[in-house]
Amino acid sequence: MKRIILTLVTFALVATINAQVSIGGEIGFGTAHTHQTGSSDNSFFIKPEVEYELNDKFSLGLTLAYEYEGKTDEEHTNVWSIQPFLRYTFLEIGSFTAFVDGILNFSTAHTHQYKKNTNSAGVLIRPGIGYRLTKHISLDAHLGDGLYYSHVWNAGFEGDLNVDGTISHKPQEKKNTNKFGFKLLSEICFGIAYDF
Repeated sequence: MKRIILTLVTFALVATINAQVSIGGEIGFGTAHTHQTGSSDNSFFIKPEVEYELNDKFSLGLTLAYEYEGKTDEEHTNVWSIQPFLRYTFLEIGSFTAFVDGILNFSTAHTHQYKKNTNSAGVLIRPGIGYRLTKHISLDAHLGDGLYYSHVWNAGFEGDLNVDGTISHKPQEKKNTNKFGFKLLSEICFGIAYDF
């Protein structure tokens, strides 16, 4: 028994010594203005990320994400997400790498004006590429959502806009939706990481 415990402790120490930690993430914003109505739609997101490299091929990571979508009529939605992931680097040529992330996604969205809450849980298999600029700094890009599945359900209350402009709230009708799809190169998100 002692020999097994000693072997496990030795393995954990070697894994820790050989492991490399990096921090990074993505940030972005956008705006759209409709001249006829005078309304504007604004969006912003930030996705800090920490990654723990187990060996040359595999790493574990965690992304915490916040997204804001707002309109000039004061309707806005806040989305919070937590995304643990496993990254497999399958190609490395010089400073270039190609990888695929297996991601678990848990998120909740709150629409302020109508007090509406929506939750989702799902999985993504998303490809990406990386380029090492220096020993410590690298650029990453995710190529769309890849292959994804999510289960969406609502919670809390929902508002109805009355004729006088006030909002009356009522419990949300229970609604469950399953989404499945494949999006490659639909949008490319660039990020930067610092390796310790």
